Amino acid sequence: MKVAFFIITEGRGHMSQALAMADILEANGDEIVAVISDKTERPIPEYFSKRFEGKIHQLKTPGLVYKEGKRLSIFLTLKDIIKKFPLIFKYSKNIEKIMEETKPDIIINFYSLLLSIYQLFSKKKIPSITVGNHFLLTHKNFLKLEKKGKSFFTIQTMKTFNDLIGITTNRFWALSFSKKFENIKSKKMRVVPPLIRKSVFDLEHKKGDYIFVYLMNSGYMEDVISWHKKNPDIKIHCFTDSKKIDKFWRYDKNLIFHYLHEKKFLILMANARAVVTSGGFETFCESMFFEKPTMLIPTEGQFEQAFRSKIADSMGIALCSKKYDLDKILNFSSSKEVKKDLTEFREWVKEGPRIFLEEIQSLLQNSNKQNLLK
Repeated sequence: MKVAFFIITEGRGHMSQALAMADILEANGDEIVAVISDKTERPIPEYFSKRFEGKIHQLKTPGLVYKEGKRLSIFLTLKDIIKKFPLIFKYSKNIEKIMEETKPDIIINFYSLLLSIYQLFSKKKIPSITVGNHFLLTHKNFLKLEKKGKSFFTIQTMKTFNDLIGITTNRFWALSFSKKFENIKSKKMRVVPPLIRKSVFDLEHKKGDYIFVYLMNSGYMEDVISWHKKNPDIKIHCFTDSKKIDKFWRYDKNLIFHYLHEKKFLILMANARAVVTSGGFETFCESMFFEKPTMLIPTEGQFEQAFRSKIADSMGIALCSKKYDLDKILNFSSSKEVKKDLTEFREWVKEGPRIFLEEIQSLLQNSNKQNLLK
């Protein structure tokens, strides 16, 4: 089976999901023939570009714009979309050419708008699955279960974007950070475990003596330094994609900044005392898989991160904070109930590869039946 990926490269999560899916498919004897991604000012990490070397096709699409490397600016993001919108129709033809050359049997879309752009203008309808935690966050049954933190504007905005992302897709995989939501379903949607890479499964984890911090945006480095100055005896390993850092920067003996490196990132997370990250989905799930006390600090302006973080806090599986006040995570300890939930979560995640392959085969079989009836 030949597979094409469409992927938004904002943050690290969607790329991590694509890497995990590539491991599952290739272990099954399938082939990734093309990776269609956006091209923004944020560079694709080397570990991702090497994994799909020669298969990545980048299109300079609109991206999220941040003020001072921190807060998401809706105004500047919309301005960028308007500026680059005329190029979108041109890109549909570019993607059509790539699809004709690579001839994928199925497309897996990691929350990229490019799939909708391509399929709206393409005569050939390739079966597709769109992947994202966002589809769970806006499902009516999920909202009934978790009313805390509910925001009408946040939810409606996410729903609108979900509709645009998935307007042409055959199925949705709503990735979940808890097995308790597994029974939430709809006609086109199934709640599934997070896509976690095999390299995560293979790592042993233990409790170390340092805090692991992942900064989605390098503008928050000063916040970490500011807290560290008041708490110089606490060891911190902090990952960021700051252009000021080559491989790592030792601020002092107890604070080290690292540039994004897949293997080092996972090893240090697996052996941390606690984890501090944004409200993004993937790193949060990896932290839970390693059974770490976790604090989520949503990126300013990222309403979906804020919503997810509040829900996780209300469930007791993570802390939600607005600032890099690391004292909170030092005082956080999981209850027996939360530890039980994390154990069930680990087992559910391990079932993921089987679930994903069964879903793909089901879609392909239904698609073949429909083609025969035409």
